[in-house]
Amino acid sequence: MRSQHRKRILYIHHGAEIGGAPLSLLFLIEKIDRTRYEPIVLFLQQGSVVDLFRKHGIEVHVNQKIKDYSHTTGVWYGLDHPPRFFHKIIRFWPSVSHASKTYEQLKPDLIHLNSATLGACAIAAKKAGIPLIWHVREILNNGYVGIRKKLCQKLIGDLSEHIIAICQYGADVIERPEKTTVIYNFVNLKEFDRNVSGQIVRQDLNLDANTKCIGMLGGVSQIKGTLEFVQALPLVKRQHQNVKFLVIGAMSEDEGPIQGWRGKAKHLANRVLRHEDYYTAIAEFIQREGIQDNVIFTGLRQDIPQVIAALDLVVFPSTVPHFGRPIIEAGAMAKPVVASDLGGPKELVINGETGFLIPAGDPVKLAEAIMTVLSDRDLARRMGEAGYTRAKRLYNAEFNARRTFQLYEEVLSCVITSWEAEQEKYAEFALSCQREQRNVGINEERLKDQIREYWNKEICGTGLASSRKYSRQYFDEIEDSRYNLEPEVFSFAQFTRFRGQKVLEVGVGAGTDFIQWVRAGAKAYGIDLAEEAVEHVRNRLRIYGLSAEEVRVADAENLPYPDNTFDLVYSWGVIHHTSDTIKALKEIIRVTRIGGTIKIMVYNRRSLNAFRTYLRFGLLKGKPFKSISWILYRNMESIGTKAFTMREMKNILADCPVHVRNISAKVTNYDLLWDRSGLFRFISYILACLFGFHKVGWFMTIESQKTGDL
Repeated sequence: MRSQHRKRILYIHHGAEIGGAPLSLLFLIEKIDRTRYEPIVLFLQQGSVVDLFRKHGIEVHVNQKIKDYSHTTGVWYGLDHPPRFFHKIIRFWPSVSHASKTYEQLKPDLIHLNSATLGACAIAAKKAGIPLIWHVREILNNGYVGIRKKLCQKLIGDLSEHIIAICQYGADVIERPEKTTVIYNFVNLKEFDRNVSGQIVRQDLNLDANTKCIGMLGGVSQIKGTLEFVQALPLVKRQHQNVKFLVIGAMSEDEGPIQGWRGKAKHLANRVLRHEDYYTAIAEFIQREGIQDNVIFTGLRQDIPQVIAALDLVVFPSTVPHFGRPIIEAGAMAKPVVASDLGGPKELVINGETGFLIPAGDPVKLAEAIMTVLSDRDLARRMGEAGYTRAKRLYNAEFNARRTFQLYEEVLSCVITSWEAEQEKYAEFALSCQREQRNVGINEERLKDQIREYWNKEICGTGLASSRKYSRQYFDEIEDSRYNLEPEVFSFAQFTRFRGQKVLEVGVGAGTDFIQWVRAGAKAYGIDLAEEAVEHVRNRLRIYGLSAEEVRVADAENLPYPDNTFDLVYSWGVIHHTSDTIKALKEIIRVTRIGGTIKIMVYNRRSLNAFRTYLRFGLLKGKPFKSISWILYRNMESIGTKAFTMREMKNILADCPVHVRNISAKVTNYDLLWDRSGLFRFISYILACLFGFHKVGWFMTIESQKTGDL
């Protein structure tokens, strides 16, 4: 059952270094109500940002096996870098698997993705049934023909409960207005205080009070427009000799100076492929123009408010549309701004009022705007004041954080409602099984009789034995064929772990697994609805000279044992054949002792084998509109056979006193068409690779621990 504990919010961020997106996330978490929410942050890379979050006392995890895939104006993978492109593609589905395992460990109630690049994490959240808020902080790239952009739009729109865009331009690109809310990145007005002094920074950089300082935050980055910024300096210097241009921030991994063997290899590859190094282009321009004394590369700084305070003007000359955190930080510090007239910045800057908007990639227009501000102190002051007023209104941390947390409440309340609806849905599932019984003209007792008759004639596993019935060779053939086809039984059952413990097997069939319990030294009890199955097991024990505690005819829906009797109850491929599977499952839980183990296997409706059965008995039989459940009910072994999805089983067990340790559906020989030609097996293997080897198998194995009485 659902508890009323603090809701665990898992935030996921892709980058390793400190920048606008992680800082915005940090500000958000600092405002969270810790009595209602428990924030956890998962980083996909190790770096300085991880240390920053830990210093603030936030629970942090790092999983570098999960990879992001970026298709934004900031970073996208074109065919000019094929190794990187194919590496990202190859690592995508393994990343989904690694993310799923992380969710199982951290058990979040809600996932908040901090980037548009986290598609693998979103797919894993959907598979796990965890509600998702997708915070899109980037602008999607058009790419070559727009296919990948459309795919990103579909992923973001379909997999999230709600989308947060940081500007209207970004929201428009996503094209899902019905579930998108624009919440501007916010700035901590207590940290970015307009009264902060920049004197220490000026002293540190040897800048006197008369020096005009123009700063560009973002380091050396092509999308930030560093080259255009530097190219404007010679023009500005003609009018203002005592001027310094500050490039604040680190040089990016792909565009930085050559360091270490990786950097040398990358530099060599760039030369071979004729890719100009961006930093080299900037350095050569500075050298050629003789402006070395007027440009300062500060590197990464931890004192950004003091740095902005030391500036006369903040410049954001981006070459592609994206949100500019430096613009709102400048507003909070009452500094005028010059920015590119692109989506993102054009929403943040009111042209002529809080700063100037100039054409992207135009250093001449950039220089003209800078000179206009530097030449008119009164204009610069008015623009700074207008920017400050706008920052307080639109980028207020308290207000925008509250809007985000309101979305949490809305999504989580919808999840609770949908969870209750799921319970009603699975109650309806049980009723639908009864309707299926009526549709085929039999009642529950008659259905049970037909199931018994079928398994008395077709004892599981005996069809592949050709020797004389009840001979030792007969039973050996059954065992060999069974475990050749279903080798996963051993890793799931772990027979030898239960030596000396009371074990009940529900549905012994021909006794192949039951014999393993006896051989392993367990106190083995077995039941089966079919009398012929029980006779098989008794003869098998006699042939092998073994003895069990008890083997008897009994109904899984009415087990003849007291509550809390067994250390382990095991059932492989049985209870989906019963007339009331949920009742049989609850009986298994009832007779297991508290703290005991339950291991069951049921058929997976979302498996390759189920789909093949649908093709054979549905599509090819002229019944394409019948459901897979309908097809399996009438055509899979005994009449009344059911198959479940993982979500259905999780919801059924959620209402039971058990803790689910593991649930998996690994691909089996039946899914891979072991009895068909190589071409069919190859196609099945490719499908399994595409959809996940642990998701689309015919056998859904579930291991649980009983935690209380029903």
